[in-house]
Amino acid sequence: MRISHERKKNITIYPLIAAVTVRLAAIPFLDYSKAALMEYGIIARNILSGAGYSYSWQHTNGSIVTLPTAYMPPGQVFMQYMFLGLFGDSHAGIIAIYLFQIIQACVFIYIAGKIADLLFKSEKGTAATLWLAALYPPFIYVTMTFGVSSSALLLNALTLYIGIKFCEVLQRGTQYLRFSLLLGLSCGLLLLFRGESPIIVASTLLMIIYLNRKRLQLAFLYTSLAALVAISILAPWTIRNYFAFDRFIPISTNGGFNFWRGNNALTTGSPWTETGGPLWSTDEIWNEIEPHLDEKGDFDKISSDVHAREAIKWIKENPGQAALLSLKKAVILWTIDIRSKMGGTAGYIIIYAMTLAAFLSGILFIRRNKIS
Repeated sequence: MRISHERKKNITIYPLIAAVTVRLAAIPFLDYSKAALMEYGIIARNILSGAGYSYSWQHTNGSIVTLPTAYMPPGQVFMQYMFLGLFGDSHAGIIAIYLFQIIQACVFIYIAGKIADLLFKSEKGTAATLWLAALYPPFIYVTMTFGVSSSALLLNALTLYIGIKFCEVLQRGTQYLRFSLLLGLSCGLLLLFRGESPIIVASTLLMIIYLNRKRLQLAFLYTSLAALVAISILAPWTIRNYFAFDRFIPISTNGGFNFWRGNNALTTGSPWTETGGPLWSTDEIWNEIEPHLDEKGDFDKISSDVHAREAIKWIKENPGQAALLSLKKAVILWTIDIRSKMGGTAGYIIIYAMTLAAFLSGILFIRRNKIS
């Protein structure tokens, strides 16, 4: 039996209050430096200064070169641009972004509860989900950072929730158009925030068609409409990239670099180095691409191509090690990354083990009760 409306409200409100409280309490611990906003902040500040959607690169000698870019998708950049423009590039601007991320976290928690209610139809299950999402330490930490994670969490949850509802209305035979448009909207927003989101969006839409294969024509028609809406939302950004770089760049240009990060002589399957820092480029690669900064050309392409070439070269020269590395990545994904400063701590390991156990229990519950 579904939970009553009043009961749902009571179950939801207390976790949300707790979530806001602990996140507001973290304000004194925020990083207010310019580097806190990462690459998104660099591009946002360049837009505010009149340099357009561009990234600032630093020569070895310390001089700065600002060039047009599509390195980062625009969603997070324009969110930071809006708040920095309204509240200034100061502590006030950082706090404004953080307060917005708290709002994002609350919406994510609420949607997570709605998803649990749809799948498990259990008051205890919904309550446990809400409290876990509200107080899960990594979620609190994510809210305190100024990358894309808060937005991605929300948009992924929103896409999943609307996708489930869309499947329901296809089976009931009502409200196709409404949920088709909502699904397209959520998918389109996700495309603006994450470079790998086409994989998520495409697999979601294909899964919906598969689950509703008994009414294939209807499912295909309205899922195609959702895809069209998503593409329409992304289209202005893709068109901008074509005019700026004279080539097709659907979302971002960081694919070659990210491919290299996972396939090189330094990596062990973790994105972190032995000292716990992020694994970026090497001096040899930078020495090769740095001279191109002053050519005022498509530096994004040069950097991506060089990193991709070096990654492919390493894979060809070390096929056995590359295959083993793929297995290590899978193990790290489902266990603990001991190179991570946070992931290697006892507290994180305990929390992650509990979360993994809850995840597997949920999967077993879904399969046992034949919830599709």
